[in-house]
Amino acid sequence: MEKYNVTGMSCAACQAHVEKAVRGVPGVTQCNVSLLTNSMTVEGSASGEEIILAVERAGYGAVKMGENRNARPASEKLREQEEALKDTETPKMIRRLKSSIVVLLVLMYFSMGHMMFGFPVPFFLENHVCMGILQMLLSLIVLVINRKFFIQGFGVLLQDRGYGFFWAFLMSLSIYAGSLQYASLDLISGGASLITTALMTLMINARHFFYGLSMLDRYQDAGKEKPYLIFSLTDETYSLMCAPLPEEADPRRFRL
Repeated sequence: MEKYNVTGMSCAACQAHVEKAVRGVPGVTQCNVSLLTNSMTVEGSASGEEIILAVERAGYGAVKMGENRNARPASEKLREQEEALKDTETPKMIRRLKSSIVVLLVLMYFSMGHMMFGFPVPFFLENHVCMGILQMLLSLIVLVINRKFFIQGFGVLLQDRGYGFFWAFLMSLSIYAGSLQYASLDLISGGASLITTALMTLMINARHFFYGLSMLDRYQDAGKEKPYLIFSLTDETYSLMCAPLPEEADPRRFRL
């Protein structure tokens, strides 16, 4: 059994990513990564160079425990390995955090500042459609900045627990709540049956039935738009539908 120090990990998804990369090396029979101690134990016949290379290809760094990191490298390969062991992920996360905060402050200014504190806004944003488009664009910027987290987080957890792409697609298609996808994964991997998981999901999201019942009168003349209005009736849209309709607003456009 070989032990390694691993650098660059910052969350459980990083830990799962490193384990998956090392387990894919021919000859590796067992791999356990600890996020708390930034360490890794590997069993099997694979060489240390192959294991370290697999970790580096995954975007992290690794070195065998007990090696002298401060010694002058004897070859260009060792110098490249030392460079790869530098923590490059944390600075990227800090930059993403700072960028997200800046965009979030702008979003909060336009979405709430004029209502709560009377902050001035451009005249064209007095139209609720323009205001909604601006808020959507600012929200998309935050999603794009942090796309790595949103794209890889749930998928890495699924693969680490032995579930493939089909399960990710099925859960995204059938579960109308992002947090419940993670909760359902814990239930299924913990031994709960699909029926138990489905009933738990149904009970947590049962409030949507009452949302729909209270909107029957308001949506009765929606026509072809009714299926979309029913599908998009989330917590946020329900709160808007319960609010008084602005005098200058078109009811059809306001609902959409």
